[in-house]
Amino acid sequence: MTTSASPIFGSSTPPQRNLWKWIFGAAVLIAIPVLWQCGSSLYAGRKLSNTAVEEFHKKLNQAEYEVIYESSDEGLQKVGSEADLIKFLALVHTRLGLAEAANLQNVSINASFDRTLIATRYNTTFAQGSALEMFTWVKKDGVVKLLAYHVQSDKLMN
Repeated sequence: MTTSASPIFGSSTPPQRNLWKWIFGAAVLIAIPVLWQCGSSLYAGRKLSNTAVEEFHKKLNQAEYEVIYESSDEGLQKVGSEADLIKFLALVHTRLGLAEAANLQNVSINASFDRTLIATRYNTTFAQGSALEMFTWVKKDGVVKLLAYHVQSDKLMN
């Protein structure tokens, strides 16, 4: 007579663990807050930029070039003199006329520990033509200041 001995720890095999499911689940749980943060940063940057561009155009339309310079970031102020910026803004205002409508085309955000850079590009309609405007804003301590302004238009080539 043959007897079969049962294993001491039981005869069932250990369950297969699908490690990849746990890794995927953990990755999803990590990705959700990161994506949320990125999305909310883009939304906030877009909102801040739109408000700042509206204010910039209002000052440009009213020929308040000194106010634009004085409220800009020190980085912009170090690039050139106040007289040079005023001369440039006056040229833009004279050749293009009043800013009418600015349509956001692109926004890019670069955040670091001490500041956030918001780079935007707008297709802007002026009274005497259209232009591509590129703004770089610096957000420090909740305040947005102009760091760079570039404008491209055929009206400025003459």
